[in-house]
Amino acid sequence: MTPDEVATAYVALGEIQTAAIRVAGRSGPADREVRGVNSYVGPGDGTSVRRIGDVLALATRAEVSEGTAWYSAARTFCSGLRRYGVTLDQAAGVVAVLSPLLSWPQNMVYAERVVSGRSMVGAGVLAANLAKAGRIMAGEDVWSVVRPPAGRPRSGQKVRAFLACILTGGDTPVVCLDRHAYALATGRTDVRALDRSGVYERLAAAYRDAGYLAGLRGSEVQAVTWLTWRRLSGRTDQYERAAARESVAGFFAPT
Repeated sequence: MTPDEVATAYVALGEIQTAAIRVAGRSGPADREVRGVNSYVGPGDGTSVRRIGDVLALATRAEVSEGTAWYSAARTFCSGLRRYGVTLDQAAGVVAVLSPLLSWPQNMVYAERVVSGRSMVGAGVLAANLAKAGRIMAGEDVWSVVRPPAGRPRSGQKVRAFLACILTGGDTPVVCLDRHAYALATGRTDVRALDRSGVYERLAAAYRDAGYLAGLRGSEVQAVTWLTWRRLSGRTDQYERAAARESVAGFFAPT
């Protein structure tokens, strides 16, 4: 699917980021006034924009390089799964629906097992997510599979955003938010707040705003800061853990 086709499918679900899809365009909002973060005029929460910018400023060159190419690399991985006779949409759909509670390496391993028809017995995948992957492999339209249940429009919003970002290689105004993206942008860990009305929308807008100021897409900012935040919070193979904890502690101080 092209970025425009992904956007159309995403909007058709009544997704909460549809306003951004309709007005922002893939190159960034052209109608926003930017005078620097402290006087920024836009839909994103100013405090979150500043926090995201602060983490982005701590990114290493390697993290910027990897993060800006992250969704393109994920799309390439999914494209490689077509050797098992699936479409790119199916491969990306399987990756997306399996992703909750999995690390990216686990996500890739289990996705390949599913599309290649190998056994998933003993895999640490939620049964409901494995069932969705099975529906995709059986030929059901991927956007139908990830459609939110009636009355719960925010259910699965991260999965849908992840799918859109992978299919477009990040060439989309959609931003995928998980617990790390939420924590670094808010200084809080109550990730369930993303399911409250308006919260996901405001934070996604903050990532787009931070990206606009930095000359990056919101999806790129999210990927770069996700890598940086994991390093700073000591979630990457004992990489300067003591110093990292001190760095992160400041982000959770009252603002």
